[in-house]
Amino acid sequence: MSWKLVGFLLSLMGILACSDDTTSNTGKPTCEFGERYNAIDNSCATIVTGNNTANNTANNNASNNGSNNVTPNNDTNNSTNNVEDMGVETDMGVGTDMSGEADMNTPDLPPAVCGLGMLRGRACSPNGDVLATADVTVTGVDCATGLPFTITARTDGMGVFELSDIPSGQHDLKIEIGSFSAVTIVFIRANETTDLTASSDKICLDAAAVKIAVIGGAYDHVEGIIGGLNLAYDLKGDDASQINATTTFLQSPTAMAAYDIIFINCGDLYNKLAPFFGPDPRPIIAANLRNFVNQGGSLYVADWAAPWAEAAFPEIMDMHGTDTAISEARVGYAPQTITANVLSPALQAVLNSQTATIEFPHDPANNIINNNWAVLDGADPTAVVHLSGTAKLCGPAESGFFGNPCPASANVQANAPLLLTWKATSGGTVTYTSFHNERQGGVNQDMTKILRFLIFQL
Repeated sequence: MSWKLVGFLLSLMGILACSDDTTSNTGKPTCEFGERYNAIDNSCATIVTGNNTANNTANNNASNNGSNNVTPNNDTNNSTNNVEDMGVETDMGVGTDMSGEADMNTPDLPPAVCGLGMLRGRACSPNGDVLATADVTVTGVDCATGLPFTITARTDGMGVFELSDIPSGQHDLKIEIGSFSAVTIVFIRANETTDLTASSDKICLDAAAVKIAVIGGAYDHVEGIIGGLNLAYDLKGDDASQINATTTFLQSPTAMAAYDIIFINCGDLYNKLAPFFGPDPRPIIAANLRNFVNQGGSLYVADWAAPWAEAAFPEIMDMHGTDTAISEARVGYAPQTITANVLSPALQAVLNSQTATIEFPHDPANNIINNNWAVLDGADPTAVVHLSGTAKLCGPAESGFFGNPCPASANVQANAPLLLTWKATSGGTVTYTSFHNERQGGVNQDMTKILRFLIFQL
């Protein structure tokens, strides 16, 4: 028997009521403060405004936009919702105003009719940029059957998503990508499309929910990309003046476990930690990095930081030369421009292309130092190679450390992985990229989009 029929029979018996067992002259129950009338089952229910007070950043754009379709998951999101908290009942019920007359324009109320509707929206990163390839999930209870449901979709290259045949009602909407997410509440109405694609309605990731640690490096500054996305981070040493802080952090599993993502910039940290005498700290650090990822954390390494990923996960990728000798992998010649193949559907959606221009400039006079970048020979089938290309190889013995022209007879590495990600069964991720942000020279549009894409894979 449906709830609507139950409500009808009970109303005939004169016993249908909310918590105060009274009814209005129109046959609808009079709901107490803190409750709202639900026309679907003709009853009163406690108003649900969400229980996540820490989600202000994620839902900032949705909380004050005047939309009739969205209620952010935020206990204290705006003054309209706070009117109820002050004891003024503005929510007399679906279809009634303060005098009890019909008013179907009342915002923030569940739909009055069971049926199927559609949702169209746009996801964004914390700085408001479009968020491609994010997973979108709507969960709730079907008012017609009383059964729970889950409907999923994925955002396209412009961050837009569409879901159809959603049961009407108040449901949870979650957007996820990598370690990042956003959660809000959405109202679906029968035979209508709830549209959240406007700039004021788009749903942005919660920046505060993800903890990021960065190890500084002489030849990169990924912090510039991270900060540009409005993400906070903690610097945990570097490969120069703060190398002791770096070592202390990476040798402490407890300190590492406080973070969701660890970035290791391109630099000479791996070589500098090789001891002249005494124990070598690098095997301990590699084991800690492996455990960090296996426990759900994500690790990002760029260029000369490749040995850390290789030491922690030798099964993921194969560095050029002897894997334990980073100098043998530093044979990528610069300057050179590679027209790379974009292999993964996710990155193809971001770039809207199957190729990308990857530049390795070299201009010591302007502190652009790219010789010689680390080259990979291959990757394990379990890794996702997003970019690959033909790399011209020219090691220090041939070109010198000052970027002398590479001889025409120099070797090339065909299908060299330039960007890969690997996901552990526990959910942690390892990412390697041969190019990076700082000291890279003029990072072109493709490279900027790719680097931002990478961060949200972690």
